[in-house]
Amino acid sequence: MLCVYKSNIMYMYGNLILSRTADMRKMQQGFALIELMITVTMIGIMTAIAIQAYQNYTINSTAEACMMETKSYVKRALIEFSQGASSVSPAQKGTCTHIDTPSAPNAQVTASPKPPADGKTVTCDLSQNATCSIS
Repeated sequence: MLCVYKSNIMYMYGNLILSRTADMRKMQQGFALIELMITVTMIGIMTAIAIQAYQNYTINSTAEACMMETKSYVKRALIEFSQGASSVSPAQKGTCTHIDTPSAPNAQVTASPKPPADGKTVTCDLSQNATCSIS
């Protein structure tokens, strides 16, 4: 086995093992600027996608919460009308800013969700067994 020492680097020719730790330390001193720029760009793109998805999620969940609240109120109104009541007590609003009070057992009830879903409308139909939709 032939060993050659050259500036703190040992080259072993017999086993084909080259120890070049001193050269590697000189070459690898950190990340290149382009690597950091690509990483920051990728994180920015993923963040923009995540923020948009989160905003859509909050809008849809607020509208669906208002729909569930309105559906619960409409079912209570159907029970009151089936028991012979001529009018229904007003709704207690939690996730909706406005819920109409039905005047008859076959009326439609509309509700408006709180922000961020304030542009949507919830509609429930008493004549179709409290079928609700978001538009």
